[in-house]
Amino acid sequence: MKSILRPRHPLTTVARAALWYSLGAGLLAAPACAADDAEDARSRGEDVTVEGVRFETLHIAAERVACVFLGPMQCLQVQREGQTEWRLFYSEIEGFSFEAGNRYTLRVRIEPVADPPADASSLRYVLVEVVSREPAR
Repeated sequence: MKSILRPRHPLTTVARAALWYSLGAGLLAAPACAADDAEDARSRGEDVTVEGVRFETLHIAAERVACVFLGPMQCLQVQREGQTEWRLFYSEIEGFSFEAGNRYTLRVRIEPVADPPADASSLRYVLVEVVSREPAR
């Protein structure tokens, strides 16, 4: 009597296991390579996202301006890479001490905030590096 449970593919069980192992190893290595590429891009100052955390370059204007969020406040003016207009920045950047009269270029880490209060940002900005600080002209 013939067995009904014959392999459908001519590969032996060992060959199939080796094939699945090599495919799995390649899939496991891919995130590591992507993380290395992202770290290289981050170290070159490029904007990049790594595991939900973004790294960006922000240009900060020399003066704060009046703005309103939950009440009157003074906001930084920010340009992201590729932008030409200044935009109001309602958050703070942890670790950054703004001094009026100076223009800054900053590298920041932007992390999602788990369960933020209703009146707060869902993103947390943390200073990574002050790339440049120049007196405004």
